[in-house]
Amino acid sequence: MIEEPLPPTIVGPDLTLTAGEELPEVIMRFVDAEDNAVSQESGRTYKITMYRERKLPAEDMAEAEIIRQPIQFGDQRQIFADPFEQDTVSSPVPPPAARPGKGSISPEPGEEEEGEEEEPPYEGEEMIEGIIEKGQVVIGKSPQWLIPVHLQPAIYWLRFEETTQFPTNSIWQAVEPLEVPVRVILRPVTE
Repeated sequence: MIEEPLPPTIVGPDLTLTAGEELPEVIMRFVDAEDNAVSQESGRTYKITMYRERKLPAEDMAEAEIIRQPIQFGDQRQIFADPFEQDTVSSPVPPPAARPGKGSISPEPGEEEEGEEEEPPYEGEEMIEGIIEKGQVVIGKSPQWLIPVHLQPAIYWLRFEETTQFPTNSIWQAVEPLEVPVRVILRPVTE
């Protein structure tokens, strides 16, 4: 008799993000101790960040320090020099609208209009803040939540952290921070 292996158990949500695209809409709902939705909870404040964990090089790998490299939401830079990888520069394939011959008109080198200085691309925001409404937080699905095109395929972390300031004698407490791993992939190139 051959036993079939058990299917792998799912530990948490599986979220795949594509570099150069907006974070899909994600709804986080608050629940009580019995896992019932708490829809009357409103007014608390929060911040959401994204980061990648890195080990700093050390002579003894057991003593290597792990750091969190922040990711900027909405970052529109096509090229990014990673401060932790001095010898490499991330430069993915530009989006189709920016490639010559794909509907864009690019001036020849040296033909740029005089007096017009090109504005640098928006570098994004390290955190996005908001207010909890009706027991839930809705994130994603807008340019504010753009996943930078220069990110390399890897596992990153989304971190939700409540920032509400409660008095020391309050019966209310802040929600513990929540960190969710997300997989970032490259946008498929279509010709």
